[in-house]
Amino acid sequence: MASTYALPRFMESEVRGLVKSGHYPSKIEVLKDALRTLFETKPNLKISAALEMYKNNDVSLSRAAEIAGVTIVEFREILANRGLTIVSESKSIREMDEKARVLKKYLK
Repeated sequence: MASTYALPRFMESEVRGLVKSGHYPSKIEVLKDALRTLFETKPNLKISAALEMYKNNDVSLSRAAEIAGVTIVEFREILANRGLTIVSESKSIREMDEKARVLKKYLK
């Protein structure tokens, strides 16, 4: 999913300068490195991003924990400490019954 962002002119010039000087192969690489560095120096932002992604159902609990750089247990604690509930990732009874029916058919 590609997104387009506009940078202030001076930042765009800085990014272009880093590419032209050979420090980076492309503008996107400059921005990716900037975000990596931001998340490394401010780990709380990584956690916030993971929480938002989880709340919006963009990622599973385990993927959110991975993004946040913590274990699943730690991520559950972070959710609880912030008063957020854990979204159930289980299938409905109807879905489970259908899967069981299909499996029984193949096991015969």
